[in-house]
Amino acid sequence: MITWFFAIASADPLELSLSDALDLVEERNPDLRSAALATTVAHIAVERSRLDRFTAQLSGSAGTELGFQKPWGTPAVRTESASWETRASTGVVLYSGGRVDSTVDRAVADEDATREQATLTLRDLQRATYTAYWNVKGIELSIGATEDGLAASREALGIIEAKAKAGLAAELDVNRSRVGVVSQEADVVNQRQRLFSAELDLCRLLQLSDTHLVLTDQLPTEFDLQPIVLPADPAAARPELRQLDANRRGNDADVRLARSAALPSVSLVADAGAQGVASAGGFPVFGATQVAGTTAAFDATMLAPSLDGSVGLVATWNPFDLLRAKMNVDRAELSGQQITARTEGQRLSLETDIRVAAQQVNTLRQQVPLIGEQVSLARSNLTIVQDLYSQGNATILDLFNAQDQFRSSRLREADLLVQLRLAEVDLSWSMARDLEEAP
Repeated sequence: MITWFFAIASADPLELSLSDALDLVEERNPDLRSAALATTVAHIAVERSRLDRFTAQLSGSAGTELGFQKPWGTPAVRTESASWETRASTGVVLYSGGRVDSTVDRAVADEDATREQATLTLRDLQRATYTAYWNVKGIELSIGATEDGLAASREALGIIEAKAKAGLAAELDVNRSRVGVVSQEADVVNQRQRLFSAELDLCRLLQLSDTHLVLTDQLPTEFDLQPIVLPADPAAARPELRQLDANRRGNDADVRLARSAALPSVSLVADAGAQGVASAGGFPVFGATQVAGTTAAFDATMLAPSLDGSVGLVATWNPFDLLRAKMNVDRAELSGQQITARTEGQRLSLETDIRVAAQQVNTLRQQVPLIGEQVSLARSNLTIVQDLYSQGNATILDLFNAQDQFRSSRLREADLLVQLRLAEVDLSWSMARDLEEAP
């Protein structure tokens, strides 16, 4: 145990603001990097789908052959040939029943859904960072409150020991007070262990090595205590709904794409090419007669290009696709109904979560002035009871009760501050606002 405390004390502290923590989690988290790459891939798919309206192809070939022929009853003769060809073709879809446009719309919707998924990943990481950060600060507040109560208990112990020396207090009272002081000292040690664990959790979230942190931001002590009034559509800005809307648009594109399979397709195509062929041997070459037993000379000029080209319209339609197209349309429309039902359920769930978060904030805000007054009264009461006990006008039980009331009120105050801050963060997150924005 001594070694552990020495390690904590000797570790170089890392000062970290909340803004720094948010930057680190965005920079280092692998899930967020993966989501960003998925968005880039989806954008490439959009650009690729726009090219489906056009076709282009370029091809070329060349070759040569060397052999012999042996006609019946004549000597064998050598043969050789050479050829080359190059062609280029292009086309543009004039009408496809909406197939190309539907493919592009589906790709765009997928890109939007992927982008919203990246937003959801970022928001979850931001919320986790805020929670982990303020959790550390809340434990620090609890340690401070416990140390305040410990200081008051030590002061009371001094008073009891002084009275015991004067013969005005029993040694039992001194022992009970010392037990209380030691118990509170143990509480401080346990809370410091909790603080160490909370710091490690924050380090893991930020992809930091195990480091002793010094968090520079402080929990606010002044809050807007006005009750929260929610707008008519509190979940309107949630990215989950935007993602579902992108899914719905993608499904609409699927319906149109399925219907396009039952419609004809018309394309404008153009083709051009050049080729050359030459041969020599036992067969006539460009009208000349091969003399038996001789070999015609091979002339490379025979490979001169011969050009050709064409432009036309190509229409395709397969009546046997009608039944398949109808089934695909029915399936896509059913998927659309599922998305609609899922959207309604998601919206209801989000609105419920927002109302619960707003109620939590309102409840905690009502407690702020009460706990502040309670701490003030408990502090004054402890001072009064200590004076009365010193004068012999209060019992040791009165003193212990006053100490417990002051200590418990300080701990509740510290706990309320962090609970209220986290509740406001949760409400801002639930309404898709900036998490630093007041609800």
